[in-house]
Amino acid sequence: MITEQSLKLNPTNCKAKVTFWTLLGLSGVSVVFYLVMTYLSLPKRGLVGLLAIGLITAATLIYTKYLGPVYYYDITHDSDSTPVFVVRQIIGKRQSTLCRIALSDVTEIKTESRKERSAHKTPYTHKKYVYIPTLIPERTVRLTVSSYSEKAEILIEAPDGYVSMLEDYVTEARAIREEREAEERW
Repeated sequence: MITEQSLKLNPTNCKAKVTFWTLLGLSGVSVVFYLVMTYLSLPKRGLVGLLAIGLITAATLIYTKYLGPVYYYDITHDSDSTPVFVVRQIIGKRQSTLCRIALSDVTEIKTESRKERSAHKTPYTHKKYVYIPTLIPERTVRLTVSSYSEKAEILIEAPDGYVSMLEDYVTEARAIREEREAEERW
């Protein structure tokens, strides 16, 4: 029996926090240098200004990708009782559904280390979606999905217990789909 589940990820983003605060500090120093160089009318102050803008942009990107959002991995039922896997992202008060796939369309679930993840090449026929809230995770889970409309690889970060539960639910969802297809044939 597939029951509805929700997993809120609380990632340990120490690397992202250090990177963010380092970039923000360097951009602050660059802004101060730019202002001093402008006040003293020194040459090459435009380069320092560009450096400050680049560092502020990088810090903003790190924050919006790794520190601001909260990810939820949900297992729920669609309107026709089809079990689905949903990835939601909440940033502040805004909630977005990033991914919604039928569990019966998942063909493979594989846990990978950082080294295996970097060595893996996504086939050119597959799209790749990354829903990992940690900057450089030690372990990721790769879901290979093959539906009627597309083939994709989805990267998530989940604990072992959730992965084993997801594998059981995928097996059960495939059995449900086969039963429905058999009923439709008759």
